[in-house]
Amino acid sequence: MRVLFIGNSHTYCNDMPQIFAQICRAEGVETAIAMLAHGGVGWDFHWKEPEARFNLLYGGYDAVVLQHCAHPMGDLQVMAQAGAALIRLAKAAGARPILYMTWTQEADGEQAQPAMSRAYTSLAQAEGGALAPVGNAWWILRRLSPDTELEKGEAGFFGLLKYYIVQFFYSFLTDYASIGVVDMEMNESIKVWLASGRDQSQILKQMINDSFTPDNSIAVDLQLVTASALLPSVIAGTAPDVYMGMAQTDPVNLAM
Repeated sequence: MRVLFIGNSHTYCNDMPQIFAQICRAEGVETAIAMLAHGGVGWDFHWKEPEARFNLLYGGYDAVVLQHCAHPMGDLQVMAQAGAALIRLAKAAGARPILYMTWTQEADGEQAQPAMSRAYTSLAQAEGGALAPVGNAWWILRRLSPDTELEKGEAGFFGLLKYYIVQFFYSFLTDYASIGVVDMEMNESIKVWLASGRDQSQILKQMINDSFTPDNSIAVDLQLVTASALLPSVIAGTAPDVYMGMAQTDPVNLAM
């Protein structure tokens, strides 16, 4: 899998694309990455630069992660026009465009996030691109960790946020380890994620084959996932129908 990241410091800080690649490789997905990022710039800058056009058309990428400037966002009409142009160029080259929604700064507060979120959501809907709502996740994590210091780098809140950002992109760009799809010709099917060992998953698959599907006429797509996969998938709207293996504290955290 080849992935191009286009953005600014929200993309290059802490070498985020490399961390994404490491997670993919750890899950058995061979990944090559490239990055075009400059501090404080937006999509209008990248659209005018020959490097972006050349890489999009001839880089042979499977996906392109697009991130616009955040503080401030600038003219939203310019953002929409340049973003649409980059999305269309990525699609023309056969790549999947993914919009990386950023977050408002702490001084503006969570009440400022909806306006930023709408700009990304509207563009994704208009152009048919995927949306990774990292900005929404930022504020959810902030509520979950209100006392964590906002220090940049590996430690503190930004270290936690960085981890969830790469989990977002991983959830969009890779298929989880499928244990087996049972009788998908049935009219009804559900997706089940299991955060457990492969031995347990094989036992569960056998039980589904032997009793659940025959008795209920429901097909089951059983997938083995990491324990950290659920929260990003819930926020991104890609969560399963059933999640098994949740820690006792997770429902409370998700409810918050």
